[in-house]
Amino acid sequence: MNTLTPGWHHVAAVGSGGRTAFCMDGRAVGAIPWQSTSNVYAIGNFQLGGQPFGTLSDVRVYATALTAAQVGAIADGTAP
Repeated sequence: MNTLTPGWHHVAAVGSGGRTAFCMDGRAVGAIPWQSTSNVYAIGNFQLGGQPFGTLSDVRVYATALTAAQVGAIADGTAP
């Protein structure tokens, strides 16, 4: 994914099994072979950087890894 259209976007990162998968607007866009094993204390930007970053309207943290279907349901507003 090289560019985003203007407007609201759903972004999700799911860590499980030693890897982290990334989704944009309910679609898988990539993964890395690494998963955090400590508390996440920053989101949205490199902690020492000054990169521009938009605003967050909703943040959720789950105790278990979500499936692709669950992430998609949250992104399109059909999750229970």
